[in-house]
Amino acid sequence: MGRITASVSANRSRLGAFVLLASLWGMGTAASAAAYTFILLPPLPNSTESTGLSINDRGQVVGWSGAGDAAPLRATRWDGAVPIALTGLDWRDNSTAFDISNAGQVVGQSGSRATLWNSGVATDLGTLGGTYATAWAISRAGQVVGFSALPGDNANYTHATLWNGLTAIDLGTLGGTFSSANGINSAGQIVGHSVLAGNTGGVHAVLWNGGIATDLGLGYALKINDLGQVVGQGSEDPASNSHATLWSGGTRIDLGTLGGSLSTASDINNAGQIVGTSLLAGDVISHAVLWQGTVATDLNTVLDAAARDAGWYLSGAVAINAHGWITGTASNTLTNETRAFLLKPARH
Repeated sequence: MGRITASVSANRSRLGAFVLLASLWGMGTAASAAAYTFILLPPLPNSTESTGLSINDRGQVVGWSGAGDAAPLRATRWDGAVPIALTGLDWRDNSTAFDISNAGQVVGQSGSRATLWNSGVATDLGTLGGTYATAWAISRAGQVVGFSALPGDNANYTHATLWNGLTAIDLGTLGGTFSSANGINSAGQIVGHSVLAGNTGGVHAVLWNGGIATDLGLGYALKINDLGQVVGQGSEDPASNSHATLWSGGTRIDLGTLGGSLSTASDINNAGQIVGTSLLAGDVISHAVLWQGTVATDLNTVLDAAARDAGWYLSGAVAINAHGWITGTASNTLTNETRAFLLKPARH
């Protein structure tokens, strides 16, 4: 399993994010440095790097810890700033925790299998007949979504999957041979991406509602909130650069970038706050982004002088909870370290 970056789209191999209408959420204001507390989340013992990939409303963060390319990744949960190992199906395997519910259930991957951790116990969720699968997200009701290989294990024939308990349900595709389910809300609406018939015309974002698949256009849908607002990465045509995108009420909104050619919207809460990652002008470096109303904020502007002087910058934001707490990846220009981070609004 390859390294998982702060950008969910890069990590997900096939996954690929903001000008928002004030009428959707009301006018937002830019985040200020005084409004957040910046917390670094250390890796597990004997690891040297960490990344945060999800946060629940209790403030628990999950992701991975690692020690370079030669060592396996280890699924990690942080309670406060304390890292806790989530033992995989086989301790020798790579494992990654991709999502955590408010009940503390965690889903991800251990080795090549979609995995549920409940009270620290790892369970193999099974497949659609192949030998590998990945679980990307879990709902409040405990439904899990991801993708699974079909019999024969052809990498071009993997389908979006819903797990109800240990029952794997094939969500199908938009006519092509590949799809993935990436997010699910409390109403059971699922978002993801699929190729079309003939596997031509680029990858399309998908909304599954009651088993019916709706094509949202070119792109990757990553998360959906309880209001049905979808975020991810979209483009006007297969040859163009992809931008952070919001789909709301049947309207697709290009959310722009921080000056570079690419951006991704990774998560949205019920207040309409969106986090993600964007390349800066010149496309050399990426920064974490928060969109509130029509205002896009480079989250590095909320770091205090001490953090910046120590070499830290926020290279990507991946998840935001109901209280506005944000997690992702922080990088250090002086030491080359990589750490999961937590940005906690001062009001909490």
